[in-house]
Amino acid sequence: MKRLLAVLFLLTFWFVGTAYAQQMCYSFEQVEKILKNFGESKAWFGLSDFPNENKGITFLYINSDTGTWSIVYHHFESEKACILNIGRVSEFMELKEKLKGTAS
Repeated sequence: MKRLLAVLFLLTFWFVGTAYAQQMCYSFEQVEKILKNFGESKAWFGLSDFPNENKGITFLYINSDTGTWSIVYHHFESEKACILNIGRVSEFMELKEKLKGTAS
């Protein structure tokens, strides 16, 4: 789970600029409607640790029937949501060891 979270964080950081540049950003309500049309619903979210002007939430949407998934970044200041990545196949991975000493 720790690795999944780290990967999602890095993907968010990497793709946020690209998503804005490609105009893949809409109102959060519009993104919710688009993903609902694909039968996807929120499965996970994480609050970003970016500086204040870049604060937002990253969501993972999944359709458990079809296997489609989407990663969305909701930017608080602009009130826009960006579809960062989409796919057709997904699988949750289990960690072989419990996380130890994660408190910093």
